[in-house]
Amino acid sequence: MSKGIRKHFKNIYPLKPPSMQEVLHTQSGNIPLNMAKTDRISFSILRNEKNKLRKIENISYEITIENLWE
Repeated sequence: MSKGIRKHFKNIYPLKPPSMQEVLHTQSGNIPLNMAKTDRISFSILRNEKNKLRKIENISYEITIENLWE
C-alpha cells in the first residue's frame, strides 16, 4: 500500500477589506498667543467630507524677531 502525496496550499486573505479612499481637505491656521501678536501657534490638519479630523500634519510655535517669523 503506497501513500499518496498531498499538497497543501495556504491561502492568505486580508484581515479586513480595503477601505475606500477618502477625499481629504487641508485646513491651516494661526492662533495668536498674546495681545501684541508676537507669538503664535500655526497648524495644518487634514479633514474629510464630514469635517472630521483625520490627520495632524504640523503644529509649530512661531515668534517674531525683528519683524520676521521664526
